[in-house]
Amino acid sequence: MSLRNLSLPFAIMLFGFGLPARGELVIPSYAFGKVYNFKVTDELVRNSPDWAEESENPPLSARKAIALADKLATKTVKVPSKLSKQGLIREMTSACLVPYSDIGPRKWYWAVAYQWRPRVGASSGIKPYLHVVILMDGTVVIPEIEKDGGG
Repeated sequence: MSLRNLSLPFAIMLFGFGLPARGELVIPSYAFGKVYNFKVTDELVRNSPDWAEESENPPLSARKAIALADKLATKTVKVPSKLSKQGLIREMTSACLVPYSDIGPRKWYWAVAYQWRPRVGASSGIKPYLHVVILMDGTVVIPEIEKDGGG
């Protein structure tokens, strides 16, 4: 298998973008030996407010979406005490508006991304990351959590 063939699956894993399948989008994240799967369904998005074309801003502000995502990240992801003692910190890396075009052009959600890194110094490999999904009505998508079985 060539490197070119591996680049799309790797990008999907690395950046947390899921692929639509039968009315749902699964956005995976990985942190501290667990996989966090955020499932965004057509039904969830359909029940959230539209972002009307004539409105300059979305129904849910960035600040509110980030505050909701912060709460979920704090409550859901537990940093192992050994790493916490070493000064590992969480930082928000982005807050993005994402169109959910399967239903129509006015449906959007927020994706707020976090990663954990050492307070000082460098680290190697992929840092633990979490991509939290917030709908335009303020609904926080709760991830399905599973232990990483990949070793």
